Amino acid sequence: MQIDKLNEQKQTIDALRELIKDMYFSNRRMSVDGASYHPKHIREAIKKLTIVHLEHALEQFKQASRERRIKNPSAYMKRILFNSVKTLEFNTTAEVQFEIFGNGHTNDDEIDFFNVLNTY
Repeated sequence: MQIDKLNEQKQTIDALRELIKDMYFSNRRMSVDGASYHPKHIREAIKKLTIVHLEHALEQFKQASRERRIKNPSAYMKRILFNSVKTLEFNTTAEVQFEIFGNGHTNDDEIDFFNVLNTY
């Protein structure tokens, strides 16, 4: 069972690597959310990707695939990867804000910032 999970993870990593290489070395413009981006901009975004971006992108993909059928998984993952450079910081900030001020907290509540930050 554990070997199957490792093989699945390896396949996911290999597919992600190929997708990123395809994006990086492509000489074609890429359309994302109605905007067309020059290959240079795509390469710049790819260079900024970290393991945190990749994990975030995979989690977004998994969540989306649970909610709806994804017609073109490769194109969708490219879009997530490209956008993850911009959106990861906003998503993390929103989650921290919710943990601090949402979820029934008020500004007067005592908050354990150390524990909140350790969850991210």
